[in-house]
Amino acid sequence: MVASDRGQVLLLGGLAIAIVFLTAIPLSNSLVVTESASTSETVGDIDSAAEREAGVERGIRTLINTSDNRRLAALNRSVRNFTR
Repeated sequence: MVASDRGQVLLLGGLAIAIVFLTAIPLSNSLVVTESASTSETVGDIDSAAEREAGVERGIRTLINTSDNRRLAALNRSVRNFTR
């Protein structure tokens, strides 16, 4: 009688530990995923990308405005002057 009771206690204890681990793992994983998906780190990246894009647009606009669109030689000269 004592041996079967001990087996049942071990079985229920093992089952309880398994349930605790099986619920703790997905919960901790969801916390890690939520933490890594936060937008606080990406705001700076978006701002710097927007600044780079605006700089490229200004450079292209300057290049087009200073070049003579009717002659290819003038355009090539403007490109060479701009890239120096």
